[in-house]
Amino acid sequence: MAFNTGELAPNFTATLLNGKTVELSEMIKTQSVCIIFLRFMGCPLTRLRLAELQSEINRFSNRELRLLVVFESTMERTQKYTVRKGLQLDIIPDITRQLYNQFDVRSGRFISMLNPNVLKKAGEATIKGHMHGAFEGNELQLPAAFIIDTTQTFSYVNYGVHPADAVETDQILENYIAISPKTAIQK
Repeated sequence: MAFNTGELAPNFTATLLNGKTVELSEMIKTQSVCIIFLRFMGCPLTRLRLAELQSEINRFSNRELRLLVVFESTMERTQKYTVRKGLQLDIIPDITRQLYNQFDVRSGRFISMLNPNVLKKAGEATIKGHMHGAFEGNELQLPAAFIIDTTQTFSYVNYGVHPADAVETDQILENYIAISPKTAIQK
């Protein structure tokens, strides 16, 4: 069952790439949390979005919005890639799909891979040097993004309709500002 804005978010405990354990109910005591679900570490679309998020991380923290990024990869493979690329994001490797299942982030059908935006975004990723790495996870996995406020309620929900449909940071932050105008510091 997909979640909707206004519904209670499921609590979870997960281990970040840096080894720290986080629990949603604890994180939301001090700030809202944005959780972005991507595909797997070897996917050029995931690699492109991770690079974008790394360059945009201050836009989240300036608004007191904690960013977590989830994808279907092993801890070891994720560690190797993030060290090589110098990524400083709060990443949750979820090879067992526990969080994907808990948040009902589903896989698409093969036809979703034929969406013209997938080819366009894959081309952009390739041009920017994000080549396909090891296969791991589900090639048909769809992205998703959520904002969970300090009452543990979904204030923003976005389920992607094709593999390249990872919501852009501008859209996430515009929705966050709309529900939390006190944090509208800088764009």
